[in-house]
Amino acid sequence: MAETTYRVACPACGATLTARPEWAGRTAKCSRCQKSLVIPPAPVAPASSVAPAPPPGPGTPPAPRAPGGALNVDALRLPSESALRTVCLIVAILVYLALLVSIVGIIYLGIGVLVSYIALAVHMCGIRGNGIKAGPDQLPNVYDSARRAAQALGLAEVPDVYVIQAGGVLNAFATKWAFRRYVVLYSDLVDACGDHSAELDMIMAHEMGHLALGHITWHWILLPAMLVPFLSQAYSRACEYSCDRCGWTVCRDKVAASRGLLILAAGGNCARLASLEAFLRQRAEVEGFWQTVVEWLSTHPWLTRRVEALSGPAPAPAQG
Repeated sequence: MAETTYRVACPACGATLTARPEWAGRTAKCSRCQKSLVIPPAPVAPASSVAPAPPPGPGTPPAPRAPGGALNVDALRLPSESALRTVCLIVAILVYLALLVSIVGIIYLGIGVLVSYIALAVHMCGIRGNGIKAGPDQLPNVYDSARRAAQALGLAEVPDVYVIQAGGVLNAFATKWAFRRYVVLYSDLVDACGDHSAELDMIMAHEMGHLALGHITWHWILLPAMLVPFLSQAYSRACEYSCDRCGWTVCRDKVAASRGLLILAAGGNCARLASLEAFLRQRAEVEGFWQTVVEWLSTHPWLTRRVEALSGPAPAPAQG
């Protein structure tokens, strides 16, 4: 089976870039030196040769999928996510029942939902008015990444993808508003991933994983439980691990998936120069009382833990 990605050396600075066969002949910019280069065709191995080894990296790369085949995304869900969601659901039901026994409780519940929805509406109106919506003729590399992720994760249509500047913040998020699905990428994160990079596929598929796994819908259902310290954060961290598995599986390149997370830590250039092995050894530094307590109060796991999770056996979901 042909490799989905292959390596291209920048003729100006020698940086190693990731390309896909369909990008051959396109002009791209090197993510390190920003010089333009023409992507060469994918190398063709002789028929008698053995398949090339996967890129060096921790663990085993994800198993290949049939072209265009949608994944069974539930197989990518972390087992602890399902367990924690059940606990959150029980807590939420108890809170709903307690509120419904009084008129005041119903009013508070309605006000809380209304305020949350209005805040989301204001935020999304700003993004739709000030951001750039990706499409076939607008930021095509971003749109192509979104299309691949949506198809692989079994979404009926490609969510609306917006790129917006955020003063240097490296972040992205997915949400649902006004019956539409959105993925919002901060522009510095897109720049850090570089043109046509597998790292962008990792980030994009991670965010779409929140939509494919139903995290956004469940957030509204579990809203009362989200106010419970430690429980809500534990559930959120499990969701992040599940979405990392979505990104890794769609990206199909463990090294690029790991570096996609390193970009969130240190930006594009530093992430490409950093040693994954050294970063994994850094994982030992997040042990201890204060590191543990701070992580328990965080909605996201430490990036060192997330990269370590990618070093385990690859998820092998059944085809949908």
